[in-house]
Amino acid sequence: MTSEPVFARVKELRKQMTRAKLDGYIVFDPKNVYYFTGFKDISNATLGLIIPAEDELNLWTYPLSYTLAKEEAKNCVVNKVKSGEKLYQKVAEKIKDVGFTALGFDKMSANEYIMFSEISPNVDLSPKSDLVLSLIERIHYKNYIR
Repeated sequence: MTSEPVFARVKELRKQMTRAKLDGYIVFDPKNVYYFTGFKDISNATLGLIIPAEDELNLWTYPLSYTLAKEEAKNCVVNKVKSGEKLYQKVAEKIKDVGFTALGFDKMSANEYIMFSEISPNVDLSPKSDLVLSLIERIHYKNYIR
């Protein structure tokens, strides 16, 4: 996958984030990580991608996928989560450090949501998988109806 579609998708998501008054978006679904970075891992991989309204994207992965992510992921900083550490906790700590106030996410378990809320209590977390779905539909559907 070339970088051009990835950049365009991130740009379009950022427009939607602005309309939704979000200063960041968290991607945990491996298919969506691939859609925004070009990095394709196994379908049940644990990955975390932060897409800020501005600045670089940050991707977290475990050591098994790290080398491939460094080679394939476009337009992002790739961070390695050490064995024994929790990827979701690393992502939550980054969110707290950056100072996000309103974040959307594509999917998250109840336990993960609670952990995020405890680490970053001042961040408004909202399920916004519809942003990615509407983006995919708008970009790709229009290409099929021509």
